[in-house]
Amino acid sequence: MNNKEIKIVREAAKKLAEIAALPIHAETKRIWLKNNMRKPERPTAIIDQIPWHEMNVDDELTVYCEDKILANLETAIKRQLYMWKHMRCDMIIENFYLKPAAVENLKPSLQPKVVQLQYDDKNTSAPSKHYEDVLLTEADADKIIPGDFRINKERQAEIDERYHGVFDGIMELRPGGRLPTFQFWDMIVHFHGADTVLYDLVDRPEFMHYILRRMTEQSMAMIDQFEDMGILEEEPTYIHCSGAQWDWQRVKTAPGKTSAKNSWTFGMSQIFSSVSPAMHEEFEFEYLKPIFERYGNVYYGCCEPLDNKMEMIRKYPNVRKISVSPWANAEKCAEQIAGDYVVSAKPHPAFLAKTELHEDEIAGEMKRIKNICKKHNCPAEFILKDLSTVRYKPERLWKWADIAMKIMKE
Repeated sequence: MNNKEIKIVREAAKKLAEIAALPIHAETKRIWLKNNMRKPERPTAIIDQIPWHEMNVDDELTVYCEDKILANLETAIKRQLYMWKHMRCDMIIENFYLKPAAVENLKPSLQPKVVQLQYDDKNTSAPSKHYEDVLLTEADADKIIPGDFRINKERQAEIDERYHGVFDGIMELRPGGRLPTFQFWDMIVHFHGADTVLYDLVDRPEFMHYILRRMTEQSMAMIDQFEDMGILEEEPTYIHCSGAQWDWQRVKTAPGKTSAKNSWTFGMSQIFSSVSPAMHEEFEFEYLKPIFERYGNVYYGCCEPLDNKMEMIRKYPNVRKISVSPWANAEKCAEQIAGDYVVSAKPHPAFLAKTELHEDEIAGEMKRIKNICKKHNCPAEFILKDLSTVRYKPERLWKWADIAMKIMKE
């Protein structure tokens, strides 16, 4: 190990540990828990999925390590410190750090072929992409196979050495795990293309069902393996950018094993914004239902508007939170949710990308949705995400955080 680089990351870890020790985190967890258990004291708010390439101020995010493991760790810690300083909202920093498991798949499944269409060389997330069709026949679908997961012992030893070098004497290390999520149709679009998917739902329905059966088989086998390996993350802090605090009635497992019943997952079908409720149910429900049955809690939805699909979502087992995207009718959603789930409201990220920032526009949207949720007795959370750009003006996010927390506490 490079002792100079270890020292750099240890200094950042010390700052993180000081913040993690603050009593405010226990209070924030309590507020998230009350909200998630449908006994809210106030709505919660958080920011995630940030254009980090636009955020660096006074070298707060500059990474000095060259060792890949240490550089990734330095990046992650500095981003947490940055968020806490500038836009914490209802952020939680745990008084322990998760050490990643070096999981490798010896039998990889079908992979997409991607052409990146990047509009900003500094934006490594490359939000614009083109996917070539690699899913033409059932023979192609047969390449969607259950994985064979193993811990790479050599890689794990490297991770352990670096992480203990950084955290020993500063913060407790705990084994990190996997938190699988299930967005079958988002994945199929990557294999097959958006237009082709929508045509084939009509023109080749049996082929689409065949693909779904393969994906369900693959997913169930993955959960089995992760549980048996003891690497399924239990009781996570966040799920899909949202606080995951819960009063867990833990399912007992054998030593070294984990259980999905002690965890969250989430599902979504963003491409199904363009299909009817009946088609959405036909091509998703029976495939995700057995997966959701295995989990303790489920978060459903993302950017797709779900205001006309609540009847189907109510049939899913263990759903606790439902996404209400900027393209959904919030009033219609809250009226149907009627306090039975948390309204996970997604304020419009485009407000942060305009030529000028209009604070009244940001505040007005949040107040409107907050009042709608209060009217229909719905717990509410506000998750600002999917931010491709803030026009290299990070202070816009800082201002959003200030506005949000003022409204949450009114």
